[in-house]
Amino acid sequence: MWLESGRGGEFANDETFQIGDLSWRLMVWPSSELLNELSSAGHPVVLVAGLILAVLCGIALYELDRWKRRALAAEAAWLVSGGRSEGIGEPSGEAETAESSEDHGRDDPGRGAAPLEAGEHP
Repeated sequence: MWLESGRGGEFANDETFQIGDLSWRLMVWPSSELLNELSSAGHPVVLVAGLILAVLCGIALYELDRWKRRALAAEAAWLVSGGRSEGIGEPSGEAETAESSEDHGRDDPGRGAAPLEAGEHP
C-alpha cells in the first residue's frame, strides 16, 4: 500500500476490528516530525562515545591496578631489606667495586675531586 512505500511505511500499522455490525479499519503512522526525531544522528554518536569511554575506563583501571601492585611489591622489598635504601643510588659495602674502592679521580679529574669554591674554575 501507499504507506509502506513512503518514509514512515516501516512504522505504519493498520488494524481491523468489529463493533456491532460495523467493521472498522484503523491506520496509524508517525508524523514527519517524529520520523526526524527517530532518525537523528545522535544515537550512533552516543553509542560510539560510550564505547570509547568504556575502553578508556578499562585502560585506566588496568594501569591503576598495575601501579598499585608495583608499589606494594616495592614496599614489600623495602620492608624485607629492613628499611635500608640499598640499591637506590647508594652502594652497599658488599657491592662496592674495585673501581670505586681505588683512588678516585686519577683518570677523571671531575670524579672524586673536592668541590669548587665560589669563583674557581676547573
